[in-house]
Amino acid sequence: MDDEHNLTQDATISNDNAAASQPDENDDDDSHMETNLDSPTADNRFTTAGASTQPPSTPITIPPGQSIFINPPSLGLTRQRLFEIEDTIEFSAQDFERYWPFIDNVWIRNRAASTSKETNSVTEWYQCRLRKANDRTPYVPRPTPEGKVGRKKRVRENVSCEMTLRVVRIEGATTSYRIVRGGAKDVKHSHDLDYVDGVKRNSGIMDTARREGIKGYQPSSTFHRMWAEPEKMLESGGKFLKISDCRNVTMTWRNENPTVVLKVHDGFASRVSTGPKPRNTMTPVTIAHATPYQSVTPTRAALPTPVLPQDTLQYPAHARGFLEPYLPQTNATSTAPHVTLTYASSLDSRIALAPGLRTVLSGPEAKAMTHYLRYRHDAILVGVRTALADNPALNCRLEGAGGYGGKGVANQPRPIIVDPHARLIIHPDMKMLQMVKQGKAKGPWIIIASNTSPHPVAVRTLKAHHGEYIKVHYGYHPGEPAGFDWPSIFGILHNEGIKSVMVEGGGCVLSELLKEQHASLIGSVIVTIAPTFLGKGGVPVSPDSRFDTQGQPMATRLREVKWQAMGQDDVIMCGKIGGMQAAAANGNGLLDGIEEFSQQAVAVANGPAAEQVEASNDSHA
Repeated sequence: MDDEHNLTQDATISNDNAAASQPDENDDDDSHMETNLDSPTADNRFTTAGASTQPPSTPITIPPGQSIFINPPSLGLTRQRLFEIEDTIEFSAQDFERYWPFIDNVWIRNRAASTSKETNSVTEWYQCRLRKANDRTPYVPRPTPEGKVGRKKRVRENVSCEMTLRVVRIEGATTSYRIVRGGAKDVKHSHDLDYVDGVKRNSGIMDTARREGIKGYQPSSTFHRMWAEPEKMLESGGKFLKISDCRNVTMTWRNENPTVVLKVHDGFASRVSTGPKPRNTMTPVTIAHATPYQSVTPTRAALPTPVLPQDTLQYPAHARGFLEPYLPQTNATSTAPHVTLTYASSLDSRIALAPGLRTVLSGPEAKAMTHYLRYRHDAILVGVRTALADNPALNCRLEGAGGYGGKGVANQPRPIIVDPHARLIIHPDMKMLQMVKQGKAKGPWIIIASNTSPHPVAVRTLKAHHGEYIKVHYGYHPGEPAGFDWPSIFGILHNEGIKSVMVEGGGCVLSELLKEQHASLIGSVIVTIAPTFLGKGGVPVSPDSRFDTQGQPMATRLREVKWQAMGQDDVIMCGKIGGMQAAAANGNGLLDGIEEFSQQAVAVANGPAAEQVEASNDSHA
């Protein structure tokens, strides 16, 4: 069945009656989209399907095949089925995750989940959002203080709905979901779907606005771009979407990118300034008190010095130059992000004493350098074993980063965790989420396999901290163990605005990316080498062996190698991995000056004195 057949006649768009006015981004009342939800209809007091809500007229044109909606098939009909629950509905795990966000504004969970070991299932109970507790005290508005004007607020009608449902997640060879009515069959909603859409927006329509907003479009332009596809807008529950919704859903992104100049879609004429708001740069002036015989001289008051957190790190500017050739360039144009492998290693190429055991190898100077590298990258990527063992914060503590003297979360990298089977338990006490609460980090992204279904509580907790789950294909390739498609991972991150990725661990991820087939994905390697042996039981970092056409083993070598002492004990090795080859005849990668010194030593050893000694030995022969 075509999607347009799912739309009711009351929701049909009439271009002739569409409003001709173009809303402004600062238009808070959004009267052109407001429906009087309090006006009853003949059939149902809480029905809004008959209301005359029309989309705004928009000059935006859509090129063929460039829809911004990712609506699943028959979304309008499925939303109505999930609203009424007339019969049992079964979904695969993938379909449940596609459809449920478009109806989560109707249902809220009202009790803890129960697990049945016999049927290998988990049951969750949901109730209608408009259901009210019997013991809830009625809302009494506070009196308006004297001398102030009361705020105009629309009072919601006293709606109470008794509809409930159960969501049963059945584990097995494949995960499936069964949705059944929770109460008696004769119990129905006391309102229609449009009414609750007007009360609360669903996650699906808000995600559509967010995806468009983080591309740098201003909210009013995003609002009109969405209404340029009215059929998809209505079937996804966006009938009562406002410009303020488009603005609020991108507020976090705006705070993370305060200097971005917003743009508009082709054909949309904006009347709103899209640049950052100008700030008053004048220093406050203090007027000194004067006697009748003194002249008043204005004096400049010193601006208060911002208080930095105690764990703020410093990395001097003169120590950054040797790293520059190996860091992502801001003017580079590429279809994939710049990937930097960086880690601390022992002399026997180990990064930890044992799997799951956190091992500190580098000194404080190298630690500060690592945070400078984080400052220069858009994201940090680690494996799930590292996240489980270390509980890392995965943020940047360098002075000037967000939360450490910077604005918002600017220059904070995005934490990315590779967790194919969703092993990482998401809870608010994790260091990563604690840093997000404190405004010192961005929300983490967790990459999972496409056939993995994380627990709904983990999904909600992650979203509450501005994080996301990203599904990527994870499977088997002939002659190779199971693993991610790394080109696809980096391609997805690039499409999400990640232009540079810093891979910090663990051993499996680093060894995988050091393989020959992935060399083209890696831009540079920065290794901190500590004067330590960890032993054979340690976690190694090493690519697979290479062989030539005759089956003989081959050694590979980085190119454009530089060495730099760091602190008292550590040495930093920088190199480029793309197109690894044998060392050139004129260079062996030693520290500057050592090769020249060795050549001079050989020349001295073979000088005139050596010739005299050789002649003397010949005379005694």
